[in-house]
Amino acid sequence: MVLALSAPAAAGLSYQVALSFHTRPGILLPVYRELPLNPDWLFFLTVTTVSPYFKDFAGTLDKSGQAKATFAIPGDPSLRGINVFAAFAVLDPAAPGGIRTFSNAECITIR
Repeated sequence: MVLALSAPAAAGLSYQVALSFHTRPGILLPVYRELPLNPDWLFFLTVTTVSPYFKDFAGTLDKSGQAKATFAIPGDPSLRGINVFAAFAVLDPAAPGGIRTFSNAECITIR
């Protein structure tokens, strides 16, 4: 699965992608913002683990504010029909909580 990331106003900044099984209750950030992913085990796996399943989940946006991240879905038939949600955050040390902006969560249904 390829995820196309786009944040044109944040060209050259770092990003972090995460997956989760739900969007609620989200993660409360400073200045009354809420990252639209649930902090479940999949979320923590994708942001803390180096894995061959998750490629380019952290990196730097190019000069156009674009990047691509990929993840592999095991060929286990029992995974069919499961929804996962993907979102990414643009990191900026000068921003409240170190997060300049983040994307909406996108639902991906495993087929």
